[in-house]
Amino acid sequence: MLKRVCSTCHSKKDLDDFPVDPRYRGGHKGQCKTCKSTYGTLWSRNRALERKPLCAVASCERRVALHRTLYCSKEHADIVRNQQRASDWKRRYKNNEEFRQRHRIVARESARRKRALYKQEQQDV
Repeated sequence: MLKRVCSTCHSKKDLDDFPVDPRYRGGHKGQCKTCKSTYGTLWSRNRALERKPLCAVASCERRVALHRTLYCSKEHADIVRNQQRASDWKRRYKNNEEFRQRHRIVARESARRKRALYKQEQQDV
């Protein structure tokens, strides 16, 4: 039986646990059926929350609790913070030619060091 590693949970599973899709390499998606189902459930809950405004009445307590678990967690705050940092970085350095020149020089030096280390490792072996 062929095995494959899920791109989401990184566990090794049988090929039967992955949805068939001819557009993907090997004819199967990279995300297992369990992870896909979990993602779909969370996505639909998020969409439901986006469509309905939150209120604090007793009938909406479950929706408020779900909103807090999804959007008020530390992980969500970290994701938002990282997205903000990335957009700030792009805005600051996108058209800055001086930064781009310095970055190219640093990248070239780093690549040279890596090549030298690789050659040295190959000679040692």
